Amino acid sequence: MIRRGGGGDVAMVAGVQHHDVPLR
Repeated sequence: MIRRGGGGDVAMVAGVQHHDVPLR
């Protein structure tokens, strides 16, 4: 799903914090 690769993902990672670490 969400993967580390840009700053635009941070928006989606907000709802997937339990899956991946917040990369702000």
